[in-house]
Amino acid sequence: MIKFYLKRPPVVIVEEKRKRELIFFITSFHFSVFKVSLFKKSVLILKPSKKTKFFIKRSQKPILIFGPETKELKDFLPPKGEIILNNDKQVVAKKTLANVITYGFEKESDFLITDLNFSKEGVNFKINYQGSVIPFWVKDIKEKKEVYDVASAIVASFALGLNLIQISQAFQNN
Repeated sequence: MIKFYLKRPPVVIVEEKRKRELIFFITSFHFSVFKVSLFKKSVLILKPSKKTKFFIKRSQKPILIFGPETKELKDFLPPKGEIILNNDKQVVAKKTLANVITYGFEKESDFLITDLNFSKEGVNFKINYQGSVIPFWVKDIKEKKEVYDVASAIVASFALGLNLIQISQAFQNN
């Protein structure tokens, strides 16, 4: 806990296990994940719990992947926080101080998913973000719902400071 107070690492709050696993997979190449290190960039990936508000308040950058179990936490995010939202399915009902980042197939999405193609090996698609188009190839993905999970992990990793090429390469190196 002392290391947490010293470093105040970013915290990602996400309810679904699959999304936590994907974020861990992408970020573990660049960060010390789940364990706060004094010598390496650290990030904590947490599921919602009674202690979540403590970490949100004390983190240098809290990131919330919006979902049914996390929606009440949006009111605790400071202006430096990020809410990651599936633009195709969810709406943030109340205003929030945090920055809202959207992903999905809807044209208004900040991270627009296009050119979705499934194959026996997995899926490939493109993420369009601020004029850049980055291809992604992900193994063992069979359904569109899983593409949403991958996209939320991509956006969370981006919010942590990784660029889209680094994130795409993490999937290619698997």
